Amino acid sequence: MAEFERHVFVCTNQREPGSARPWCNASGKAELHAQLKQAADAAGLKATVRVNKA
Repeated sequence: MAEFERHVFVCTNQREPGSARPWCNASGKAELHAQLKQAADAAGLKATVRVNKA
């Protein structure tokens, strides 16, 4: 298993519509997670930086 030098955590939790508590995915965090993964790969950082869902 690879040992990453850095981890980036992006909140992507979901709740039921109308929930009293806020949730991250409602503000586009899933798309942000995908974009960060693509950017890390494009920068050649795939072996050293892991972009995680949190």
